[in-house]
Amino acid sequence: MQLSLDQATGLCRMAALGAGANEENAQSLAASIVAAEAEGLTSVGLTHFIDYLEAIEAGRIDGNADPVITRPALAVYLSDARGGLAHTGFDRTIEDLAK
Repeated sequence: MQLSLDQATGLCRMAALGAGANEENAQSLAASIVAAEAEGLTSVGLTHFIDYLEAIEAGRIDGNADPVITRPALAVYLSDARGGLAHTGFDRTIEDLAK
C-alpha cells in the first residue's frame, strides 16, 4: 500500500491525537515525522514515530504542553518545550527564522 504525504501526515496526526496529544502538537509531530521519512531519514521517520506515541501515552512526553518561546537577543530564539515536543516550538518560530 502506498500513501501520499498528505495521507501519511493525516494518519500520523490521528494516531498522535489518539495517544493524547493536542491538535497543535499532533500536527507538528506528524508533519516532521512524515517529512523525515520522505527525505529518507527513516531512523527519525515512521519507525521512530511509535516511540513518540508510546512516550505520550506513558506520560513521558506531555502531549498537551504549550512551549514557551523567548528571544533573549535579536538572533536568538529559545524554546522551552515544557515537557512536550520540540517540534511545536520549532513550528512556532520557523517563519521568523526564515526572515
